[in-house]
Parts: sequence; structure tokens; C-alpha cells
Amino acid sequence: MNFILYAFLGVVLFFLINYFTSRYNFDKKDNIVFSLIFLIIVAGISYRIGLVNFNEDIFMIIFFESFIQLFYANYFFGSNKTDKYISFYICKILLAFFINFEFINKVDDVFLVGDELKIIIWLLIIGYLYQFFNGNKTLKSSIEKKSISKEYIILSFAKFKIIYDDGIVMKDESKKLIIYSIMIFNNYMRPRFFRVFDNLIFKLNNKPRKLGIMQVMSKKYINDYDSIIFVIKKIEKLCDKAKTDSDVFSLYDKDNAVMLCFIYDQLMKFCKL
Repeated sequence: MNFILYAFLGVVLFFLINYFTSRYNFDKKDNIVFSLIFLIIVAGISYRIGLVNFNEDIFMIIFFESFIQLFYANYFFGSNKTDKYISFYICKILLAFFINFEFINKVDDVFLVGDELKIIIWLLIIGYLYQFFNGNKTLKSSIEKKSISKEYIILSFAKFKIIYDDGIVMKDESKKLIIYSIMIFNNYMRPRFFRVFDNLIFKLNNKPRKLGIMQVMSKKYINDYDSIIFVIKKIEKLCDKAKTDSDVFSLYDKDNAVMLCFIYDQLMKFCKL
């Protein structure tokens, strides 16, 4: 029974990590820290509801999550490009094993109580006041640095290539990465869930709005494929005018040209591997 719960929570952790990787600049360190925090929180909850035995091998949650991540990466990238991830996930599992047997299994409760909790609360209050009176400089700088993650770019490219590649027909095949860069950026800014909502609103009020995965302003309903075809035609015209691919992004979307160039550069590096 415990192994079924470990597997289920491993799936939950898999989706949580991939969500945060797609929305924030989640690197390998963040991945490990978040996973261990998740493990400790689950252990704390199981203590409180009386499932003490559940914590004996709770590191198996990380084992199952790591297995799913490797299977997922292998499915999209193939074994040649997933070998570098194996050592990372082995280290992650070993850390979870250490936390499980040297911390979780040796304490009565992983959550803070009484005087321990009081100290932490006051440290948080002092930290908040310090940050507030210093103009939130640390918070602002972290927000400014936050950007689309490299992992999200590569995973999105692999997924979109499987779904849309046959429909992306261009005079110059080397320009396909421009289309994928725009696609990845717009999907990041407006995920599928919100696009479904946009479609519903459009059908209700029939007012022009951005539709499709490429977020094309339209007076009539268009789906993802329609939006891709529209952008392909526009990009091919811009390619005739622009001297470089960077110029194409500037002409297409000046406000987001830097981010589009960043995505494009990551795709170029990945395709050269």
C-alpha cells in the first residue's frame, strides 16, 4: 500500500517540478531543494495523521519522481541526450535517502513546535521588516532576473516538434527555429489552459482577440494551426527584409525581441548537439 502512495506522490511531484520549471527559472539546485522540501512536508503531514510507518521509506517518492523524469526525457530526447541526467537523479535519490534515514526517521515530528517555531516566526518578521525598509531591493532584483528556463525551452521544442512539425512548411527550412521560438514564447506567456478560456470568451462576445498558440489578433475564430500558418507567412516576408534572424524578431515583436532571441539561441545550441 505504501509503495502505491509513494508512486502517486512521485507523479504529483513530477507535475509540480515541471510546472515550476516552465514558469520560473528552476535550475538543478532548485529542483533538489524543492523535492526535499516536498518530502519533508509529506513526512510531517503523515506524522500528524498517524501514518508513522509511511515515513520509513519515504525517499521512494523521489525515486519514483526521478524514474518518471528520466522516462519522460528519454521519450522526447532519446537515450543519447538523457545520459547526462542520470547522475543528477542518482545524487537526488541519495540525498533523499540520507534525509529519510538521518533526519525524518530519527525525530518525532519534522515540523517545528513551541519555542522552536517562535524563533523561526520572529526571524521571518525581522527579515520581512528589513526587506521592506530597504525598498525590497532583493525581491526586485530576483524578479528582474526571472526568465523562461532553458529546460522549459527544450522540452517545449521537443513536444511542439512532434505535434506541429509537419504543418510548418517554409521556403527556407533553416528558418523553422524562428517559428518555434515564437511558439514557445507565446505558449509560455499564454498556456493552453488560458487559450481555451480565450476561445470561449471569443465565441461568447465575438470581439477581436489574440487566439491560437501563436497569439494572433483575429476577428474570426482560428485554431493553433491557423495561427501558425499566419505567422509563417508573416515571418517569410520579414526574412526578405531583415539582414539577420535577430532583426526578424525585432521587426516581428520589438518589445519581446530580447526574449525571443534568447529562446532562439537555446534552440540553436540544442540542435547543434
